[in-house]
Amino acid sequence: MSKNSLTVANVHLDYLVNEVYRPYIISKVVVKHLMSYMPFMNEILPEIYTLSDSKTSAVLFLDHLKKVDEPGKYQAFKEALGHANYQNIVKALEDEDIRDDFNHKKIMELFHKEIQQKIDPSILAEDLLAEELISQDQFDEIRNLEEKKNTMDAVFLLLDSIPRMKDQWFETFLKILDRNERKELVEILDDTYYSKQGDGAGSQNISDTLTTYQDINHEAGDVNPDLKQPSLAVHQMAEPSGVNSDVFQEIHALRQILQKQQQLLLTLNSKVENIEHLLQRLVSSKGRSEIS
Repeated sequence: MSKNSLTVANVHLDYLVNEVYRPYIISKVVVKHLMSYMPFMNEILPEIYTLSDSKTSAVLFLDHLKKVDEPGKYQAFKEALGHANYQNIVKALEDEDIRDDFNHKKIMELFHKEIQQKIDPSILAEDLLAEELISQDQFDEIRNLEEKKNTMDAVFLLLDSIPRMKDQWFETFLKILDRNERKELVEILDDTYYSKQGDGAGSQNISDTLTTYQDINHEAGDVNPDLKQPSLAVHQMAEPSGVNSDVFQEIHALRQILQKQQQLLLTLNSKVENIEHLLQRLVSSKGRSEIS
């Protein structure tokens, strides 16, 4: 490999280590395990071994690595990670197929915010596979990591795999998070997401619209007298042209939930009636006893 090629490779690794994967490295890597493979880092060796917190050590290590004048230092770092068996991060650093660096960096920052703890990799992986944002092999590997109780690596593999399949992966990933009721993650990644959906779009807006519609129907008397529930006129809604079909998918999902709630209310209503009849018989029986 030529000198120019080595320079380009190191610049790319510099970016990936410090801008994309730094949060995960800080959360995952015990840098004490790397020191013997990187003698040019010996200047901070005593301090690394003095610190008890692995994240603080990792921050010190990465900051010093960035400053130290050593040719091929990031290549040496990658090789040290391999020797210490951090294969997930090594594989990520070797893969140059990153379609959108900016958004890739944003989702990897979830590790820095420790939001990864709120991600259930198996559930999200199913939706990601359905949307072809991850492959079947990646899905199987994510499930395997989680079954081994290695959730952090499962989340890392999930987040790192998403940007590599489709150009429009970021918007699709946000929709999947929204469908899985991870609104806080959506807003961290894109604080304009819900405002960009427009009136009536997004699960929260649809839910609010249906609630308002039910309240209006209730006040207008459009109510089933047995269930005291508003009739679901949303059944009759036709999809107007030019409207995002996701809106109607959300409406359909909400309608199914409402139908289940309606069935539950029917069951509860029947049980209440049975209790009322039982109480009436008890009262009647007590009255007859007192008369006797």
